[in-house]
Amino acid sequence: MYLDINVLYSNIYLLQKYNKPIPKTWDEMIDTAKYILEDKRKQNNTQLVGYNGSFDSENDSLSVYEIIHSFRDSNSSPHPEIKSQATKDALMKYKQIKNEISSDSYLLSGNDFTTKNLFSNNAIFLKFWYIPSAYLYYQSALPGKKEGVSGSVVLATNVAITKYSKKKDAAVEVLKYITSKEIQKKYIIQNNKMYSAYLDLYDNDEVCKIINCNVIKGAEPLSSVDIIKDDFGDVTYVEKYRLYFYDYLIGNGSLDMAIKKINDIVAIHSFSLNSDETRIFTILFIVLYAILVIMMTISLYALRLKKVKSSFGFLPNDFWIISMIGTIMFLSSILTYLGTFTEFKCHFNIFLITIGLLLNLLPISASLTISSGAIPNLSTTTF
Repeated sequence: MYLDINVLYSNIYLLQKYNKPIPKTWDEMIDTAKYILEDKRKQNNTQLVGYNGSFDSENDSLSVYEIIHSFRDSNSSPHPEIKSQATKDALMKYKQIKNEISSDSYLLSGNDFTTKNLFSNNAIFLKFWYIPSAYLYYQSALPGKKEGVSGSVVLATNVAITKYSKKKDAAVEVLKYITSKEIQKKYIIQNNKMYSAYLDLYDNDEVCKIINCNVIKGAEPLSSVDIIKDDFGDVTYVEKYRLYFYDYLIGNGSLDMAIKKINDIVAIHSFSLNSDETRIFTILFIVLYAILVIMMTISLYALRLKKVKSSFGFLPNDFWIISMIGTIMFLSSILTYLGTFTEFKCHFNIFLITIGLLLNLLPISASLTISSGAIPNLSTTTF
């Protein structure tokens, strides 16, 4: 139906007074805010907000996503991986922003703090959702590492037809009507001053007199958060993501450790002979596995030795063999973690563990049941 987009609010009065442009990069924003803050502090004004960040519990994960997104090499580049250098540079930039033009309390402030400053002219820069009535501030796409590469991410408000609809054809016609370009222009843009997903509307002079077209153009190509692909739909992931990032941004934790912990939340680890980091460990592991399997297999020879045969009288020989096969199968399940963990390996791992435990414990359970007298020992029963 319409788009929500985070934008940068730049104080009109202060930028004009100090003859500063609207920043298009994070470094420009930091330099401008530092310059103005230092001058204001000389005038004993210590209450001016340099930047808020919108890093409260409702928006913090998205704020991190956005600044990482702004460190793409180009607009055609995908969202950086969590372990990439771009992510490290982005998070270090966020900490620089906090240390130089913001503070812990400003970054962690919520929507009430932001809206209060939007209408009180008490901030140089603010990040918040686009609202058409913030007349004290310029509105522009969020800055980026490079000019022209914005971190603004859109959230779409959508409408759909329920599968339980009894009049689907009529519902389709309604859907076509409310999503048509003409209706979007009239009701979404002209009446409500919200952004539509029809991007070619922002080349229309009539539309641009009503809504700030530069915001949406500066954020193109529009990027959205795929909460399934990027795990932001998982509450546990978001909570841990927030915790580990807080440890770096607010606490004294290291950046490398924070990134490692965030990556470990959903990472699937494997051993590989092709990696210098794990080659030696993997070889030692395989050798140890082979030695254990050989020792367990050879140990079955004890069943044929008269001197120790009485020690194995608890189970018949074939039961011992079945149990040992189960143990080897269970032990072999660890081999599925070598190399890339595929869907087949995942299912085969479960098979080896399940059947291995079954074969290992079933002979023992059967022998205990017979010994307890719960069922007769058929090998000694006389008919």
